[in-house]
Amino acid sequence: MSPRVIILLSVLMSCVATPSPAEEAAFRFAGVEFFQRGDEAGIREFLPAGETFAHWNRLISLRHFPKLQDPRAYALKVVAAAEASDPAAKGQVFKNDDDDVYVADFLAFSPRDKEPQFAEWNLWRITKKDGGLEALQYARRFYDFSEESVAEIKASRNRLIKELGDFVMAP
Repeated sequence: MSPRVIILLSVLMSCVATPSPAEEAAFRFAGVEFFQRGDEAGIREFLPAGETFAHWNRLISLRHFPKLQDPRAYALKVVAAAEASDPAAKGQVFKNDDDDVYVADFLAFSPRDKEPQFAEWNLWRITKKDGGLEALQYARRFYDFSEESVAEIKASRNRLIKELGDFVMAP
């Protein structure tokens, strides 16, 4: 292999977000290990190994809103924003029976004029915490949205809603 090819491969490999051998996953959710990849402006973001913000399939984020007090109102706002961005987006908000947790559940799509095209299924668990609101988001992005993608969402939706409801992220 020529030195140019080796250098090019080295540069390309350095662009892939893979955990270092000593890096431990922050947590495991839905059978996937997640690594912290962002912590800005009150949003902590986590991706599986090998995924980047430029192209990801699963993402978990955690947000805290110290000045907000109404989890239902915020959940409705999240769904309304998704639906306003694209008329094809569909969402719903529901409340857990046994606590003050609201879940925003919606499917949204990338802008038609942006590449890559994708469909994104989101679950947000919104609850009161530390004098404000905490929003825990699980997003699943599909770049080849198809009948198989729809089947995957349908098959995992109830299980993931329960798993997200029970999930506790360490501080």
